[in-house]
Amino acid sequence: MKMVWQRLGYVGGSFLAMLVMLIMLVSPVRADDSQSQTCQQANVALQVLGSGGPEIDDGRASTAYLLWVGGKAKVMIDMGGGSAWRFEQSGANLADLDAVLFTHFHVDHSADFPVFVKAGFFTERTQNLPIYGPDNQGKGDLLVNSTVFVDRLFDKERGVYPYLSGYFDANRQTPFNYIAHDVPVSGDALYTAKPAPGLDISGIPVNHGFLPAMAWRIDVAGKSVTISGDMNGERQTLERLAKGTDLLVAHAAIHEHTQGAGAFLHMKPTTIGRIAKQANAKKVVLSHFMNRSQNRMEAMTAGIRAHYQGALAFATDLSCWVID
Repeated sequence: MKMVWQRLGYVGGSFLAMLVMLIMLVSPVRADDSQSQTCQQANVALQVLGSGGPEIDDGRASTAYLLWVGGKAKVMIDMGGGSAWRFEQSGANLADLDAVLFTHFHVDHSADFPVFVKAGFFTERTQNLPIYGPDNQGKGDLLVNSTVFVDRLFDKERGVYPYLSGYFDANRQTPFNYIAHDVPVSGDALYTAKPAPGLDISGIPVNHGFLPAMAWRIDVAGKSVTISGDMNGERQTLERLAKGTDLLVAHAAIHEHTQGAGAFLHMKPTTIGRIAKQANAKKVVLSHFMNRSQNRMEAMTAGIRAHYQGALAFATDLSCWVID
């Protein structure tokens, strides 16, 4: 029975508690077409397009998430390698997106962005698409900000893909433009934006080691989803952003005994549990697994359960989480 529940994505708690969670709270299903159908039929749902990190032997696409509202994909968070293919598998339409959010610009969170830019040519989209990502906080030698990210990729003279520069130039004749926004990360202030009616986006700086990074929250139709992004928990800002959130996606790239760079960059399970408890998150989904963490479900659950007793689940690529 234990293995059956693990395959469904649930670990820990009593049989009855897990059954209640399955029926009433979140409903992940197998990685097939039924997941996309579930997201498209829900009022609000989050689909995990990529549940992995930068490795290419973990069996997962790199980090990416899709928020569905009223059967349409409205917000994409991160665009790691493989996310374009997962986007296609999900049945989403690029023309429906109202915003793209980047937690930061490491390659496993942003590599597929040029794929989406080119794909826009083959859609019926005519409305500009805003792109939000963290400023580089003066650390341009390690990570760039949103505007530099798109400039270095698509500038018509110096870019890697100059033939796509028209999508970033309002004076060029393209059906729409991608508009980059740099979000300040020097303090702990909350950043807010409203890219579409009824869609409220909030972001707050987090510590990904000393690298500039953001956690994001989306509020829509009376529901909320919060994405931690990569962070170590030292800044203690995610607790405020995620307060009372319906669904908290926490990146679980390391196990409790990880040391060195891994622990400097990422949250340990006990940190995830502490933050989830302080935020009073209704549900927690773990994602952004790496080989060092994805085969330690029982131990990771024990670390989280030391603080947090709410609904807990493990993401797979294309898993859909209905928020009802």
